[in-house]
Amino acid sequence: MKRLAWSIGSRYVRSRQPSLALVTRFSIIGFALAIGVLYLVQMLVSGFQAEMEYRMLSVYPHISIHHSESIDPSKTLDEITVENEEVLAWSAGAFATVAVAGRDKLVHVQALGIDPETFSKVSDLQNFSTTPLEVALVERGFGVMVGEQVANTLKIEVGDPIHVYRTDLNITPLGLLPVSKQFSVTAIVDTESALDNQLVYMHKNDLGRLLRLDSSGNRYFMRVTDPLRASRIVYEVAEILRSQASVFVGVTTWANFMGLQYRFLRVIGNVFFLLLSLLVAVASFNLVSTMVMLVHERRGDIAILRTFGGKTWLLTSTFVVTAGVLAFIGLAFGAILSWVGGLLLEWSFPSLARAMDLDMVDVVFLKAFEMRFVLVDFLKVFFLGGGLAMLAAAFPAYKVAKLLPADVLRYE
Repeated sequence: MKRLAWSIGSRYVRSRQPSLALVTRFSIIGFALAIGVLYLVQMLVSGFQAEMEYRMLSVYPHISIHHSESIDPSKTLDEITVENEEVLAWSAGAFATVAVAGRDKLVHVQALGIDPETFSKVSDLQNFSTTPLEVALVERGFGVMVGEQVANTLKIEVGDPIHVYRTDLNITPLGLLPVSKQFSVTAIVDTESALDNQLVYMHKNDLGRLLRLDSSGNRYFMRVTDPLRASRIVYEVAEILRSQASVFVGVTTWANFMGLQYRFLRVIGNVFFLLLSLLVAVASFNLVSTMVMLVHERRGDIAILRTFGGKTWLLTSTFVVTAGVLAFIGLAFGAILSWVGGLLLEWSFPSLARAMDLDMVDVVFLKAFEMRFVLVDFLKVFFLGGGLAMLAAAFPAYKVAKLLPADVLRYE
């Protein structure tokens, strides 16, 4: 009895009605395409987030503490690093918004004055430059490391001189004059992200001389274990500095600089998941028509089984399992399609960006990325697609439960 009941779902592809097999194939294809697109978008967003963390959050310091006093809080910062497990390291530096002039152009960028000996503890900048920081940035050498996009905009190369201007003007007997200093390009930084269009790097003392700061600079850069918790940690650190070292500070995090891009990714990922979930729901409705056609074709077999004492739960579970098999096939093919499409998109993305002239658009803050498989995202899509497919089997199962053998066998 059970074997005969389960055969209803397993043999329906070889139906006497060719249209049922055709509808079934198209239902699986539509479901697989919807699942594949949803998989692809999830991997795309995860890839962008991972590349952003690698190329942007690993280069730009997670926490920046601004100070104006001449008090040296080094001991307090060392104690914070030891006592707070979430704070990994700190480095003294300087920061300013400056104007950089090349051969015939001028751009406004943010200048990071760094200590080459300790900056590697709070940033992975060295991974994106072929020249060691200690060689590129020597005190009083007035060298500068510029991003690749800044170098392309100014049409400069390694060894070329550039002029760095302060954004404020100096009052002189001759009037208001800009304050500038000539630097030499010592390295090109290529993170393939928006940082290459917004940052230049100097020795902290060289930038301090331009800004007329003392040797302590005006910033302390810190790195934490979880950048997403930096906004909470930074106020704890600032409070400790105010209470123990009597240093009045201002605090910022990476979110003040690039938080918009990160929130943009999160919002886009959630919006696309919601919208494409509706696409999966539409594809699941196609399974309903397939299962209804199966019930209509096999109603004679169902009536005979009911007459022989077949239980309702056995017959209804047959169609639920059949829908589950169709959903599993669609999920498997969708995963394969998304993987192939992801590889093609990853390979062609730089060419597409150049063809559409997106390199200079601020919205495109990453020029390259890798598709990332995240188990949580996979499970979300898997359970969403499987759940909707099971829900699609509810109506055909209800039709089976309400089918009366006498009404069917009367015309057999």
